[in-house]
Amino acid sequence: MRINKLIAGNYVAAFGQGIVMESVDYFTPRKSGYGWRKRLYGISGDVSKNTFVPLRGAAAELQVGPVYWTPFVSYESRDAVLNPDSSFSMLIRMEPRYEYGLNGQLTESIMRNVDELMYGSNVRWRVNSSTHIGVTAYESLYDREKDFQIQTIVAPENVRHYLNHIGNSADTEVAGIYENSGESALWARARSYRRVIGGDFSTVYKNLAVQGEIGVLDVDGDVLNMKKDPVAWVLNMYWQFDNFNILLLYRDYDLAFDNPYQRSFSNYQRYKSTILEDVFYLKDPSLGFLYTGAAQPQAERGFYYNLRYQFSRQFVTTIEHDIWSRVADMSKYNRLVFNLEYRPVFNYRFRLRQKWQSRGAMNAYAPTGYESTETRFEGIMRMSRYNELRLLLATGYTAFNPRARLVYNTAGGTSMVGNAGSPSKAIAAQVTHNFNDRFKVMGQMMIYEGFIWNFEDTDFRVFNSTTQAIHGWFAFFSRLSPDMSVRFKYSFDRHLNVTNHVGGIVPTLTGDFEITEINHPNMTSDFRIQLDYRF
Repeated sequence: MRINKLIAGNYVAAFGQGIVMESVDYFTPRKSGYGWRKRLYGISGDVSKNTFVPLRGAAAELQVGPVYWTPFVSYESRDAVLNPDSSFSMLIRMEPRYEYGLNGQLTESIMRNVDELMYGSNVRWRVNSSTHIGVTAYESLYDREKDFQIQTIVAPENVRHYLNHIGNSADTEVAGIYENSGESALWARARSYRRVIGGDFSTVYKNLAVQGEIGVLDVDGDVLNMKKDPVAWVLNMYWQFDNFNILLLYRDYDLAFDNPYQRSFSNYQRYKSTILEDVFYLKDPSLGFLYTGAAQPQAERGFYYNLRYQFSRQFVTTIEHDIWSRVADMSKYNRLVFNLEYRPVFNYRFRLRQKWQSRGAMNAYAPTGYESTETRFEGIMRMSRYNELRLLLATGYTAFNPRARLVYNTAGGTSMVGNAGSPSKAIAAQVTHNFNDRFKVMGQMMIYEGFIWNFEDTDFRVFNSTTQAIHGWFAFFSRLSPDMSVRFKYSFDRHLNVTNHVGGIVPTLTGDFEITEINHPNMTSDFRIQLDYRF
């Protein structure tokens, strides 16, 4: 027997396509394992800021000939939403973390209040240098009963909207949350458990790679009987040529496959379009992290392909297309992105990005359907000393299913109010100037209207303005030493005045309060200082 790895302390465990086990905190859309979305396989030390599912304990990788055995064990406290009866409804990932909610109104702490003892292993048989087959299984023991109670999360006056509101059509995904009550001979404090088992494979033949994984969540306590257990599986194929490659992928996740360590391919994260996404329904705004901080993929069933073709030295094109159904309500999605880059010489590049995306309505009266198009044209000039100039022109349009009360009036004919479309447009210029190898300045000015997304140094920003607006930012970067760097970024956003005509009476304890206007600030700004140390 040979010991390849031995870890004591914090570590990451990841196997296969992320169906059974990948202990990282963050959700990555369309994580296929290829290109920029590589996957880990095995165990490795963890020096990240994981707070949701960090593993702390011991792990090892042992080898006997072509067989690799990776046992692991972890004991750690998790953040969770507790019920009044001391059980817990859900694990939660907060950033930043609030012990008693954003406003301090929660009666129970939601930080480090559930202890988890987790143990498992992966056995991998390396058939030859290009093929392996693996089996992964784990069991998590919790010191509290796992009992989902919607009234613990949603405000009492809003519970009636759960499973009964067309805007939250995916609430069945919440209803499918795993629940359990049980004990274990391995840990006297155990009050519930979760067991997941699965298998994966990978093989390469010449320029073709095929990978897949299947996972099963035990819900009836009988591991050998899988008839009633929810299943999730994914299969992909990657074909590589000199100037062409294509990725084909299919995934199918059951609605009740609730595995907090699942990080497999999906477009959206779990609980999208559920009541957990609407913070105004919840008891405290911090509980909105149940959706925004969710790292699990949404239950999806669909086909995805991605291809890249360089048909000449100057032209490169990529196409990314996904056709899938959301299992919670069987909404049909379609997302197609086309990219074309023209490079007359190395220093000059012109990029065109066209996106078409849509979601089919479940019926003609549902307001959940939409069609969206987006066009972005970018010119890039790379100069000496890594200086750079970028120009951006963007336009887009989103059309929602029209709502009858906004389209037609009671007397017949077309209504004069209400708009089912949302246009957007933007023009921007960005400059990067390196004074020397240790100091550089970056900045951008953008004029926009509508919904726009933008990359800003190390930030990803989303804007939405109903009037014309101007957005700008500048950043300074300095490398203080070979191992230390600091950056300062300041940004501002200013839009034209918004005229709001409102009127109404709000009853209060001291009398009626009349609303005559809404204050809407037309200028916002922020700054950030970031210090990085590499060791």
